[in-house]
Amino acid sequence: MLVSVVIPIHGEAPWVIESLESVANQNHSNIELVIVFDRVSKRTELLVLEFCKSSTLRFKIEKSSEPGIVAALNLGVGISNGELIARLDSDDVMATERLTLQTEEFLKDTNLVILGTQVTYISSSNELIGQSLYPLTDADVRFQFMYRNPVAHPSVVFKRDVFLKVGGYRQFSEGAEDYDLWIRMSQHGVIRNLSRSLTFYRRSSRQVTTINYSKQIHLDSVVRIENQDAIFSSSIGTFLRQEEIESPIVPIGLCKFHRELLDATKKKSRRNYYKLTSSNFLNKALRSRKAKSPFGNLRSIVFIILAFLLSPDNSSRLIMSMYRIKKYSTHEI
Repeated sequence: MLVSVVIPIHGEAPWVIESLESVANQNHSNIELVIVFDRVSKRTELLVLEFCKSSTLRFKIEKSSEPGIVAALNLGVGISNGELIARLDSDDVMATERLTLQTEEFLKDTNLVILGTQVTYISSSNELIGQSLYPLTDADVRFQFMYRNPVAHPSVVFKRDVFLKVGGYRQFSEGAEDYDLWIRMSQHGVIRNLSRSLTFYRRSSRQVTTINYSKQIHLDSVVRIENQDAIFSSSIGTFLRQEEIESPIVPIGLCKFHRELLDATKKKSRRNYYKLTSSNFLNKALRSRKAKSPFGNLRSIVFIILAFLLSPDNSSRLIMSMYRIKKYSTHEI
């Protein structure tokens, strides 16, 4: 099965050769390397061209006519020939067996549309600095859509036909384009992560997510609002099916769960998790932008509803505590 590895390259890209070498060293033999230049420096462009000429990999190189990662990625996937698309950023590295293991999972499960991996975080000097704990199952990934992006973008392999079916990356979500794409593609099949760490994810001061951290959080919120119907119907619906609870799914404003869901939250194995998660939702409500009280705006109300659904007793106590606090935080989350 042909896998097209799409790598957008921007600016100086000091680790790009290391990233390209990790693609060339894959033990999966059927690979196409697709490189998209997005306002790349002349020095980097020459280095990449020299590498490709000396490599045995099949490759395509295009220059994006529009600035930004969304335009570059849509162009890259558009010119790819692979049935599967693998993502890698120009500062990250693939483990040698990554594409082989991910391709095998797609061959086993025809309903699979997106497959990520765990990532090992590395510094600018290649020191190991951390390890991810992304959810593994389809149900857990969908549940986490409600409050975060549960799949690492540079670790994924996804089906090209489903990508094109949903319209690819969307311009409004640039900066959280992957989060938006996962939610939409997950409506057409299974999304999950492998338990193995097969991607080395570089964390440095050059990263967009580091430079614009507050903007990143805001964009994630915009994506959740834009996809709220899909998130709630998918994540809550999957959770109910997992618990074998028969309950209709309706828009969140009218969401009424059967008593069985509340009973399920009382299970000892889940109780602490629900309490912690409900507390997190209430804290998000409290910190919502321009909120003068926990009920200050729509985002606050949504977070409060989620908190009560997960742990009604715990949420009631926290709400009462909130009203005794005179000053509320008003910074963006």
